[in-house]
Amino acid sequence: MFYHQSSHGFHAICFNSETAQIPENIVESLRLRFRHIILLYDTDETGKRESERQAEQLAGYHVLNLTLPLQGSKGEKDISDYFQLGYGEKDLRALLSEMFSNLYVQTMMMLRSCEIDYDNPPDASKSVVAVNGVPLGTQDNLFCITGGEGTGKSNYITAILAGTLGETMLPAERTLGLEVTANPKRLAGIYNTCIICVLHFVPNGIKLRGHIGSELQRKAAGILSIEKDDDPEYSGSEGPEGARRQSARCPDHAFRMG
Repeated sequence: MFYHQSSHGFHAICFNSETAQIPENIVESLRLRFRHIILLYDTDETGKRESERQAEQLAGYHVLNLTLPLQGSKGEKDISDYFQLGYGEKDLRALLSEMFSNLYVQTMMMLRSCEIDYDNPPDASKSVVAVNGVPLGTQDNLFCITGGEGTGKSNYITAILAGTLGETMLPAERTLGLEVTANPKRLAGIYNTCIICVLHFVPNGIKLRGHIGSELQRKAAGILSIEKDDDPEYSGSEGPEGARRQSARCPDHAFRMG
């Protein structure tokens, strides 16, 4: 039964009978105004039985059910008795807080992982790929190499992989270049490494090809663009998008594969 206790700072309504079915149109209207609707029935046997039945009938509206810590006797079974026994607004809010904590336990775990402890900040990501001291690819991040056809992207990334992969390959490394890995940024964090992605431009050379290319470009910590050089034996790289502010430290340069 919803019980009117606005004097204690709660929005509540009361129905005449706890055994009657709550009209769905009223619950639907309440859903438009309130995030949570909570059933607060008497704690006697009838109240507990009916609250469970009503919660099951209104499951489509995500109605919650709260049972007060009362014995269920004649003078200790409803919200009025609860306040008369000396409990206050803070006590009821504590009960609601505990219920919401159990309801959103997974959400709270995800939020806590995003909290920053300024007294114990996380370790700075180590640089894996750098140009003139400017980190392009760092641990726990994505590093993208872009360019058109025949610019030397494959040669560039082959040299990087040869210097970063160990003798014993991780499970994720066995499929490098063979399949699209789901959520690569999360994978980089799990293995505490930098994942390097080669992205192709569309033929006009204006934008990256496909939805995957756009998504990786958006999530990457650094992007290095490989261009053709006048000498076909060389390829050139432009300053990375992830370090535009440090372009003076990371100038364009050419490389040649031996």
